[in-house]
Amino acid sequence: MKSAYEITMIAALSILALPSLFLGETTYGPWVVYTGISGVGDVSKTSPAEDDLHYSGNGNGEKGYFTVNTGSAVDNDARCVFIDGEFDHWQIEDAGLNSAETDWQCTVGAIVDGSFSTTYTPPNAPASGIVVKVDVFDGTDYNSGDAKVTKQYATPLKVFKVGVHLSTSPSGGNYKRWEDGTTEGTVPTESLSIDAIATAHVSVPYGEDDDADTCDATWTLLTDPDGCNIHGTIRGYASSSATGTHHTMAYDEDWVHGGSGSLSVSVNLLVISFGYSWDLSDSEVGVASAGIGFGSDIGLEYEETGSTAVSDGGATHDYQAINAASGTGQWTGKEGVGKNGKWSLDCKVKAKSNDDTVIATAESTAVATFYIPSNPSYE
Repeated sequence: MKSAYEITMIAALSILALPSLFLGETTYGPWVVYTGISGVGDVSKTSPAEDDLHYSGNGNGEKGYFTVNTGSAVDNDARCVFIDGEFDHWQIEDAGLNSAETDWQCTVGAIVDGSFSTTYTPPNAPASGIVVKVDVFDGTDYNSGDAKVTKQYATPLKVFKVGVHLSTSPSGGNYKRWEDGTTEGTVPTESLSIDAIATAHVSVPYGEDDDADTCDATWTLLTDPDGCNIHGTIRGYASSSATGTHHTMAYDEDWVHGGSGSLSVSVNLLVISFGYSWDLSDSEVGVASAGIGFGSDIGLEYEETGSTAVSDGGATHDYQAINAASGTGQWTGKEGVGKNGKWSLDCKVKAKSNDDTVIATAESTAVATFYIPSNPSYE
């Protein structure tokens, strides 16, 4: 039993069929849409594996390669076959697909049209929620009236740039530098300050005091938008320096009494320790020592120390400049990889007296500057 669709088509196409002039003559109706385009598969991305692509603003953009699966696709068109003017059967043929008319589209960036595979080129700025889709059209050998089939890549794309985020404490510095040279915030500085005083006299012949101050920095690799699943690695840079002054003063209240003894001072700079000792020729002695050092997991460290031992002769002053060389390093990794750095200012003062009062003081200040010396890069 013929379907209602076939009966309708036979009735319509019989009008167009020419009457048979000879016994057994075969004639045909016009080609019509039969089942339409069917079997078109999903859009897949052949490379890279990640759905987040590096932007092309620096000429090093990651292209995306997409394919729509047409291996099982058909475009069945049909026409009526008449024998002696009477409907006999349907002729069904696969017209194929028109690859040249394939229309690829994207919401941001550029994409190549005209085949079942395409190349997507990211834009010159970060973006997210990028949709890639394709319209597939029927073949033209028979009937070309089939409706197009639209397929969309399942995951919206992100196009990212890379950067380095620098944060410091305790003042909360916040600075970002991106691969295209743009920056956010200002290069952070952290102040360090110490003030120690030690007093010794007859009843308490030994006095000492120590103080320390530190500041920290963290450099972290970034993407914009954040949270991207990146294909390569980010190369970042970190650096810091510190400058300041160190002032020591010691005095005693007795210029007469003499004596002998010994005294030691220790300065601890991060993981590095220094020791000092003096042979004393006066019983009233003040010693002050200070140091500044930089340590980080970048692998470079710098340290500088200064000390003063004073004996016999009233108030004595010593001023010393602190000019700490920078520590600089570089590293590679994915988003979120970080490096840490720390400046430490340490001071210890000691005083010893057998007779009159002896006072030793030390004041040290420094400003540590943390920065990103050049643009990060992606590779």
